[in-house]
Amino acid sequence: MKPVVIQNEAKLDLAEGMAWYESRSPGVGLRLQAEVELAIARLQRRPEWSMPYKRTGFRKQTVNHFPYCVFFMELPDCLWVAAIANMNRRPDYWRDRKWESE
Repeated sequence: MKPVVIQNEAKLDLAEGMAWYESRSPGVGLRLQAEVELAIARLQRRPEWSMPYKRTGFRKQTVNHFPYCVFFMELPDCLWVAAIANMNRRPDYWRDRKWESE
C-alpha cells in the first residue's frame, strides 16, 4: 500500500467543513472527519476502484453520509490528496492545486 499524503489545503477543506457542521450540531463535525478517514482508507486499499474525475488525472472517492469527495492522484511513491471537497461548493475550485514539497 502506498502512503497517503494530504495537501495542506485539503486539510483546511476538512477543518472548515468540520467547523461548519459542529457549529450547527455538536458531534457532526467529528462524524465528517471519521467518514473522511474511512474514505481515505478505502482509496488507499484500492485506488483503482475510485472513479476517474473528468480528464484531469485525478480520481475521486466519495465520503459516505456527507456531500464530500476526496480528490487524489496516484503518484509513483504515494497517493496525493489534493482536496477534500464539499460538492455543494463551486465546482473544481481546487483543480489548480500543486504538489507541495515539504
